[in-house]
Amino acid sequence: MHTVAGIHQKEEGIALILVLALIAVVTLIVAGAADLVEVETRFVSYAQEATEAFYLADAGVEWGIFQLKKDMEWTGTGGPVPFPEGAESTFEVSVLGESCTRPQPEDGGKCFVLSSTGRAGVVRTVRAEVWIKYKKKKAKDKPDEAEKVRILLWREE
Repeated sequence: MHTVAGIHQKEEGIALILVLALIAVVTLIVAGAADLVEVETRFVSYAQEATEAFYLADAGVEWGIFQLKKDMEWTGTGGPVPFPEGAESTFEVSVLGESCTRPQPEDGGKCFVLSSTGRAGVVRTVRAEVWIKYKKKKAKDKPDEAEKVRILLWREE
């Protein structure tokens, strides 16, 4: 015949095994959640760098248009430009010697093909076709001055 004290002694061993199993399950859940957080952090960091690089490339196109409005002979930055100044992130703009693929709005203008690359841990490039009509010079030594500017094509490559 079993006594109450004998049954109680067997249950104490089972409780220890259940507690250890519960701790193991909780440890596995916490380890899985920590791994998921690490993956999500890397994904967010990549997305942030890619967005920054895209905006740098876009800013490079705008900067290139600004330069071309002042000087139709401008050919590009000649290398990476830190932005903001002193930062590791950069953009680089080149005026390509290619013809524009889009029809030009009117005669008398000049079409430029720009390629701008933004770097912020990730590299992204934007290509733009820009048509600029310059005012006629009154004096030979006077710099070019833009009268009209049209962006004919803008796309990420």
